[in-house]
Order: sequence, then structure tokens, then C-alpha cells
Amino acid sequence: ESHRVNDRIAELTHHHFHDTAGILAQAIRPGQERLVVGGHADTIPQFLALLPPDLRDRFAGSFLADTSTMTPARVRALAAPIIRDWVQKSGQQLITRIRQEPPGGLAATGLAACLTAVRRRAVHTLAVPAQGVVPGFACRRCGALGMTGTGCAHGDSAAFAVPDLIEEIAASTLHDGGQVQAVPDPPGGIAAYLRFPLSRSDST
Repeated sequence: ESHRVNDRIAELTHHHFHDTAGILAQAIRPGQERLVVGGHADTIPQFLALLPPDLRDRFAGSFLADTSTMTPARVRALAAPIIRDWVQKSGQQLITRIRQEPPGGLAATGLAACLTAVRRRAVHTLAVPAQGVVPGFACRRCGALGMTGTGCAHGDSAAFAVPDLIEEIAASTLHDGGQVQAVPDPPGGIAAYLRFPLSRSDST
């Protein structure tokens, strides 16, 4: 009888975890959001095993907790250091990945190269500085970004000043389905890991 009850509990737990995974799949938006799991030591691995691959890739870490006594404030407090550590580690990995790319590979460093990559919609992950503002220009007609008000096919009259070019580059990257990560000191002041290499003509 005890064995039968335990099997029934395990079955119900499996259904509960499966339903929860389904809710998460619908609730978590593509892009920046990460998953932190809290619970008992023996149930966290069971839950993670049921997650689909795309959700498992978003897993940042876990904490042990008595779920019956949890409050939203306590959950946020326990999850915050996990997310902070994940962001730091992920930023270091991104910078290492960019630095290891050979010339002409999947990396763009510096403002001019990143502007080109954004125009080509080639940015997979953008590494932006944690602080600092760089003024620039954008075209009213096509939205093209630049360090000066010249160079757009629609002419200088279509250009207008933007207070922070880095913020505009980040917004364009997110709009095109890329990711943005703030890091302490990106190569060239701003850098990007690319979806595809830029051609030689793009880089000049």
C-alpha cells in the first residue's frame, strides 16, 4: 500500500511539473529572460529534467527553499544573487568569445563596426558598456544610425540627433531578435558577436 501511494504521489508530481513547464514556456518571452528554480533538493532535478531544451538553456541556477513558506519578496531575494552571478559569468564568456574570433570572423568591435553589423541585422549578442553615453544621429526615414548626420542615402536633411547612440544600437539589436548584455569593459568600447561574418566591403 505504501509503495502504491508513493507511486501515485510521484505521478501527480510529474503532472504538476509538466503543467508548470508548459506555463513557463508560454510566459517566458524570447530574448533576455532567465529561469531560476526554487524548491526541495530532491525535486529540483526532477523538474529540470522535464523542461524542454529551450527552457533548459535559460536555466541560470536554483536555490533550496520550503515552498510552503515562500513569499514573492523572499523568492526575489534568493534569486537576485543567482541572476547577478549568471550575468557576470555570461558577460565574461561573451567577451572571451569575441576576443577569440579571428579577423573577418563572427566579431565586431568598436562603434563603427557595430553600427555596420546592426545595419546588416547581423548582431547575435551585443556587448555594451555598463556606463557612458555616446551622442549620434538617426535617419527619420529609414532609421539608419550613424556617428555623424551624413552618409545616409536619404540625405543630411533626414538626419536628427539622438542623445545616446549606444542605446539606439541596443534597441535595434533587440528589435531584430538579438540579445544585449552590459559588461564592464567591452573591446573597443562596444562589441558584438555576430550571426554571420561581415563582408570586407561592409567593414570598410
